[in-house]
Amino acid sequence: MANHPIPDLSTLLSSAQIFSSNYPLPHIRAIHKALHAEIDDKQSRLRTQVGGSYRELLGTADTIVQMRGDMESVQVTLGRMGGRCGRQVVKEKMDGLKKWDENEDMHNTSRREAARVKILEGCVLAVQKLLRREEKAAGRDTRKMMRGGKVEEKEVVMSKGDKLLVAAKVCVLGRLLVKTFEREGIHTEASRAAVKSADRSLTVLRDRLLRCIDSVLVSVNEKLTPRSDLLKALSAYSLHTSSGARDTLRHFLEVRGSALSLSINNNWEGQPSAAVRTPKDILRRLNLYAKTLQDVQALTPNKLADALNGLKKKALLADDALRAIEGLRLDIHSRWCGDEIRYYTPFIRHDDLQAESVNSLLSEWAPVHRDVFVDDLDKTVKSMSEFKAIVDLRTSVLRLWIAESSRVRYDFASQDDNDSSSEGIPISTSMFSQIRSTINNHLLSVIDTKVHKLRLVGSEASAALAAWREGTTDAHLSLWDPSAFSGIDLTIPSGGPSGGGGAAQQFASEVISRLYGRNDAVSKAVASYKSWFHVIDDVGSVVEQLRRQRWENDLEDEEGDMMMVEDEETIEQRQQLLSREDPERLTTHLSESLLKAFAALDEHLTDLWTQQREGPNNGQIAMYLLRLLRDIRSRLPEQPQIPTGAAAAEEEEEEEEEGSSIRAFGLPTIPSLHTSLARTVLVSPVDEFVTVALARKTVVGRGLWEGSPELPTSPSPGMFRFLRNLSAAMADAGADLWSPAAVRELKKEVRGEVCKVWLEAARGVLEEAERQERESGEKEETSKEGDEKKDGEVKEEGENGGEEGEKKGKEEETDEEAKTKAETGSSEEHQQSPEAENLQKQQEEAAEKANQQRRDLFVQWLLDIIYLGIFLDGRNGDFNAIANTVFQHSGLDPGAKGRLVKAAQEYYKRTQLLFGLLTS
Repeated sequence: MANHPIPDLSTLLSSAQIFSSNYPLPHIRAIHKALHAEIDDKQSRLRTQVGGSYRELLGTADTIVQMRGDMESVQVTLGRMGGRCGRQVVKEKMDGLKKWDENEDMHNTSRREAARVKILEGCVLAVQKLLRREEKAAGRDTRKMMRGGKVEEKEVVMSKGDKLLVAAKVCVLGRLLVKTFEREGIHTEASRAAVKSADRSLTVLRDRLLRCIDSVLVSVNEKLTPRSDLLKALSAYSLHTSSGARDTLRHFLEVRGSALSLSINNNWEGQPSAAVRTPKDILRRLNLYAKTLQDVQALTPNKLADALNGLKKKALLADDALRAIEGLRLDIHSRWCGDEIRYYTPFIRHDDLQAESVNSLLSEWAPVHRDVFVDDLDKTVKSMSEFKAIVDLRTSVLRLWIAESSRVRYDFASQDDNDSSSEGIPISTSMFSQIRSTINNHLLSVIDTKVHKLRLVGSEASAALAAWREGTTDAHLSLWDPSAFSGIDLTIPSGGPSGGGGAAQQFASEVISRLYGRNDAVSKAVASYKSWFHVIDDVGSVVEQLRRQRWENDLEDEEGDMMMVEDEETIEQRQQLLSREDPERLTTHLSESLLKAFAALDEHLTDLWTQQREGPNNGQIAMYLLRLLRDIRSRLPEQPQIPTGAAAAEEEEEEEEEGSSIRAFGLPTIPSLHTSLARTVLVSPVDEFVTVALARKTVVGRGLWEGSPELPTSPSPGMFRFLRNLSAAMADAGADLWSPAAVRELKKEVRGEVCKVWLEAARGVLEEAERQERESGEKEETSKEGDEKKDGEVKEEGENGGEEGEKKGKEEETDEEAKTKAETGSSEEHQQSPEAENLQKQQEEAAEKANQQRRDLFVQWLLDIIYLGIFLDGRNGDFNAIANTVFQHSGLDPGAKGRLVKAAQEYYKRTQLLFGLLTS
């Protein structure tokens, strides 16, 4: 059975087919069972179908019963209607319906008018709310949104641009409502008054809206006013004034141009402002200029055209922003507006602006306002006097322009601006070169102004000499005067309440000032020079900083989020201009200005000295000028150095010459000043030396001489006093004055003056000796003649003998005694008395003593001359001549002179520190 499957029962048509030889008995039984199972299944299906048909039959009967009831109700209703459709009844109903329609039209007209008045008043309130000052910045606004048939409040953030655009749409709606009222008329007085008031308010609000739009268009702060708000503000202006894209761009450029053209002393609305011109204003204006170019390229022509086109895609009353304003209640009142308002769509021309038009408008706008900015920059830098502030402004302005101009792709330069610069860099706009030249020119003028202020030092010197008061202006403050420091409390520490560096610093400053002889007159001039020097030193430091600046422009593009990297050639060319050529130009000009200023000051001081050289106070004035020149020369500004190169060899040589000229400041005048100083100092010591030391004809301390022959071992007290007086006079004049050159000049003047007076003194001594010898010889001759006359007179007058003869004899005897005393030997022909011989011996001894004293004096003088010559470097010249003259009359041999030289040198070694200023 398992091997004989049951055939398809539908193929078996008769029992003969079943009982044929094709099927065995087990198989036939299986077929029999299958047939019985199929018969049972069909029987069950038939029973189920008959039951369902019966239930349907029962439902049909119920439907027939319901239809019968409905037909009866219809017949009753039709009968009742037939009774009410008579001619008179219908006529009465039609008359009543007509009256009802007339009343309904009157009510609808008043409702429509009231609804539109409500919308108009809501427009005024909505615009006022949107334009309130406190809500000009981006704020939060609550709108009612329809969601799921319910009104829900949703907090929505509205930017400035959104508010302006919504306000413009509300103003357009208000304008349409006013025109509708003017055309259709107003039926009630209350509505007429409300419409007039709203119309006046809307007129004011339209002007206010335009000002708000302009304020947004002027703003370039991307955080407060992003470019999307700027685009919406332009769309609001176009919608408010029905302007096309071209007119909108022209208005945008006019607004930005007005903001650039207005004086900084006025605000952008033209109203007076208390603000002054500052570097921040310049940066803000340059940023406004650059941002205008960037905004135009970013918004036109595509974005602006798309935004204006988007305003025309939807009816005004269908705008979601308007329907969200709660005060308008457009969800209720809009159905009372006519089709003219309900389906109004703004008509704005958005396709009248092409790239060529944009370039043409910028070509007219950019050069004009570039010149306006450059002119204002020139006025700003002219009002600045601080060199570093101008350089900082230069750095800020150029960096801003380099960064912002690199994002501008429009070529709007004029034909003149497209020329290449002298440095070989093509200029798409001359803004860069004009900024650079304007600031550089003012930097040069500032350098001239600051350098030429060196003349104030000369003015201080002129004022000091004009108001010179002897004993006051030239007062030298002593370093050891305790009263000078009585006002300084040394117990106050540094940084104490006294301010500055404390009492110690004040004490040190006072000591230094007194040490260097800086009295009030000198201090004023030196302080003026120091303040000038600090300014010039700062100028040099700032110029040096310019050399180290880098002018790269690796900035992120705000829209593309990419780095805007310039090529190396452009960066190097800009670096060459701003960090090499400009500093070199400033350095060269600074060097030339310093040379001229110091030459002028040197000439001025020389003229002052020329005028005062022969004056009564020339010595004190020379000290004043020497101190002034010393302090100036101690802090001469360094000659600015320009980077050397093969092409700049000649310039470098010229700079070295100029630097040497500055270092030679005052040198031609200093020798003359030293001469006057030396002559002033040596007057008192030399006068005392002449009147005291050289006037003494005897040697003090003759008994202290040593050796064989006896020679002095130390200078005379007069010489020592002279050196001490000279050193004291130098110290009184001021130890700070005695530079090596001044000491050399003093020694030279002292040598000349001492040689002159000493030579006169020696001549005087020799002349006195000759006079004495001559007088002695004359007396001897007179004595001889008297003896002869006496013998003759005695013979003639022997007889008379009287008093006259005796008197004459006595006189002749006295003359003879004087003559005998003067004679060196006696004559054998004349006989002398013992008394005459004694007298002659005494005279000879006195003459010998005088000669010995004269020789001793010359010996002492020789030692003094040698000793003084060591101090005064008098080995040659006049000093050597006077030494030889004295040596010739001293009666010494060369060996003795050598002993004197050695003694003078030994004594110099022991005493040189006592006269330190002379040995410096």
